Amino acid sequence: GFRRTIMFRRKQVTSHIVRGGYPGQAGGALSRANQVASLQRSVPEAKVVSPNGNVWDVPVSTRFGSLAFRIILPPQFPMQPPDIRLMVQATHVWVDPQLRILGHPQLRQWSPSANLGTIVRDIVTEFKARPPQPKQLSPAVGVPNNNHSPASSGLPSHVNNQIHSGSAAAQQAAAHAAQAAAMHQAAHAHERKDQHQPPPPSSSPPSQQHQHGDNGNNLKQVQHAAVPPVPHEFPILDTFSTYQLEEILENSDKYQEVLEQISVVKSQTALRDQLYDGIEDIAKSNLGKQEQVLEETSKVKELRDELEVNTQKLNELLARQRAVMGKFSAANLLKLLSEAADQADNKCRDLREQYDDEELDHAAYCKQYIKQRTKYHLYAAKKERLQEEYGLH
Repeated sequence: GFRRTIMFRRKQVTSHIVRGGYPGQAGGALSRANQVASLQRSVPEAKVVSPNGNVWDVPVSTRFGSLAFRIILPPQFPMQPPDIRLMVQATHVWVDPQLRILGHPQLRQWSPSANLGTIVRDIVTEFKARPPQPKQLSPAVGVPNNNHSPASSGLPSHVNNQIHSGSAAAQQAAAHAAQAAAMHQAAHAHERKDQHQPPPPSSSPPSQQHQHGDNGNNLKQVQHAAVPPVPHEFPILDTFSTYQLEEILENSDKYQEVLEQISVVKSQTALRDQLYDGIEDIAKSNLGKQEQVLEETSKVKELRDELEVNTQKLNELLARQRAVMGKFSAANLLKLLSEAADQADNKCRDLREQYDDEELDHAAYCKQYIKQRTKYHLYAAKKERLQEEYGLH
């Protein structure tokens, strides 16, 4: 991002020199027709929505969906800046609360020599790279207000005075101050939310929670490390000439030297070192518990072996239970009753043959025959009742 900013700044300075002036100078001013033609060339998707050609809509496709912003050209354009604003409720560092797009450097310090097509193309590129975040608000802002005062942004009075004086550096500083204030408020809101949010319940015993206390604190510090915002502008580049910018781009040592002078780079370097230290502390804490982990792993293995043995015993007992219960099943009982009834009936036939052959006298025959025939009828009655109750055949 820093290298692209340098190249963009060099291109900006060179283009102003070719047109015959720098931002804020009257020389090299583009006519209204040339500005509109530049818009059509640079952003072909821009559509005119008014008969007089003063209102244009520019659609933008982002990863969050489609959005659009509107360009209104005042009668004194290009002597007066265009009014560019979002057509949806969203937040972005380039967009003010009234949905006006003021983050582009040439919009904050407008000059008739500024190129409208280049500005709109830069806005489209910015929104595609970092899409505006949708927000929930009451009604959208209606009538444009060209008399916006920075005093409503909550900046210090001395910064507002410098802005009204027309100083480009002061306006740039004010933009950075507004961005820093917004980030600061968001960070405090996140901290207050964390403070009021109750900690999640823990299933670990108190002794283990005490042992893991240091590790948890280090992890919390790593997780809640605040990442500094990446700025959209680098004021240090305004101090270099075009030749110096080219030299910085071609010389890696000078590029690194300039890069290390930027405050956000220093903050990110410090954050990186903090993350490295936090991760190292967590790793050392985990390595210190290696013996405890190995001991618990051994206990788990013993319990699994015991579980396997007990599971095998249970399967054997279940097999025996199924075998025993099988003997008393309805089908098996019906089979046994049928066999017993057939056996008693066969004995009755044998007794009749013995009586006919005079092997048994009348008294012995009657006694034994009645006994076996009683058994037969008893088994047959039980068999018939079992068939009726269980529907067996």
